[in-house]
Amino acid sequence: MASIWNTITSALPLLIFLGVVYAVIRISGLLSSSSEQTKSDLKKRGVTMVDGKLSVKTDRPAPSRDEYIASTQRAFERGAKTIGAHPEAFKTGQNAEASGLSSAVPTPERKGFQRGKKLA
Repeated sequence: MASIWNTITSALPLLIFLGVVYAVIRISGLLSSSSEQTKSDLKKRGVTMVDGKLSVKTDRPAPSRDEYIASTQRAFERGAKTIGAHPEAFKTGQNAEASGLSSAVPTPERKGFQRGKKLA
């Protein structure tokens, strides 16, 4: 016949295992309800996700070709303005060497992969 100690040591791992399983089920239920709540909140705002595809409803129509081109042109102009405001950051090659600017990382004369011997 099994002693009390044998019964306790046999039941303890079983109880720990069942406790872990119960905790995982509870946490997964909480995460599932949280994600469903988030999906419903986003659906109220016009964002839906079906089969991994995201769909967004807006109040305004898609931009026309001319609006798209103008927006792209403005983005390029902003980039040029940023580069113009920081000329020392974008100097390369002989311009940087002539002005006394150099990078902190030394660059070897030959860049890239160097083959040790010729293949037949």
